[in-house]
Amino acid sequence: MAIPNIFTIATGTTAATYNYPTDAGFDYRGGKSTFAFSTAEADFNKVTAIKIQASFDNTNWIDLTDSVNSPVSVSGNSILTVDIGKCKLRFNTVIGATTTGVTNITVS
Repeated sequence: MAIPNIFTIATGTTAATYNYPTDAGFDYRGGKSTFAFSTAEADFNKVTAIKIQASFDNTNWIDLTDSVNSPVSVSGNSILTVDIGKCKLRFNTVIGATTTGVTNITVS
């Protein structure tokens, strides 16, 4: 079963820090979801790190943390579960060099 991507980091994206899908994030319905981060590129497509950030007021963004209060940061093909209430979410992404392939983020 194919699950559509919530967004894709495109080939040729230059080195910088980006917020996906936009700085304003997207509406998250709340509850438990599975997030998948994947690329066919051996070096995770030049993506240095992807952090998940939440906002409850559309202004202040907070890094999601794990059970020991460390920010959740993805730096390779990964699957993780998020369980949070209704909010805005975005993916704060650091790209270390111009991307050579696509990186997909899927949520189910």
